[in-house]
Amino acid sequence: MQLLSTKLTFRKALAIPFRITPVANMLANILSLINIAIAPINILVTAYFINTALAVVAEGQDVNRIVLPLVAMAAFSVYGYLTWPLQGLLNRHSL
Repeated sequence: MQLLSTKLTFRKALAIPFRITPVANMLANILSLINIAIAPINILVTAYFINTALAVVAEGQDVNRIVLPLVAMAAFSVYGYLTWPLQGLLNRHSL
């Protein structure tokens, strides 16, 4: 491999990790995009839970309406716990 004979441009430097470990880098990028999207969604789910809880207590609406936001909040928590080891594994193999 002759590294000194070719000029290393910024574009080629960005492509090096994808040439060395393409699957690990692609999974790490997808996981990062999902983590970026989860934060605002989690805020919206929490706000919906608060609004639903207030409606159940103040207006006497059906208690079953609060189950969906609770399940969504629990799912985001479980996702956070499950992706932590996966992110560490991907970081170890993509370096």
